[in-house]
Amino acid sequence: MKIKNENYNKIPESTTELSEKELRNEEVILEILENHDINGIEKIRNLFNLSKGQIELASQYAGLRKSTISEMEKELENRKKENPDKTAEEEKLGVFIEKLEPQVKNTILRLQTKGYKTYESGFKLFGDQMIGFRENYFQNPKIFKDLQDKLKTQDINLEIKPDHLILGFKKFYSINEMKEIWDKIADELPELEK
Repeated sequence: MKIKNENYNKIPESTTELSEKELRNEEVILEILENHDINGIEKIRNLFNLSKGQIELASQYAGLRKSTISEMEKELENRKKENPDKTAEEEKLGVFIEKLEPQVKNTILRLQTKGYKTYESGFKLFGDQMIGFRENYFQNPKIFKDLQDKLKTQDINLEIKPDHLILGFKKFYSINEMKEIWDKIADELPELEK
């Protein structure tokens, strides 16, 4: 779930007009990657010092993100027509279930039942995935050591911050494959005392 930047307007017809500051804007980057703007992609690649393989992977994930978000918007529209009232679970989450990206949806719901409070989840820039938490639950990241080691063998980096879990991918994973990875992470997390 992303909050739109009110200062952001559609990128100009030509990315040659974009400043370095504009090229660092997440929404601008996503639009360039989603639209396969060759000139803009090359500028981003140079600005962030990415290899051709890394920028190609980022473009693949931007396309996956775009199609996923489009599908979610349709599902939410149908849901609001058929049943506009939030369930008790949705009230606790603060969003309709249909607003949760499919690869993290099950994990978010499971974490909620374990006592964890989240505020953002899903795609990040360049194909990374993350879940943001309302509290600093992960003061001791060693609880994930075995899982981190296992994921590294699959070209996945699990970064643990006190209030975020971030997955970085070095190859392309489908929504279902990402869901399986997030489910493994949910399995590892203990229930919080209530």
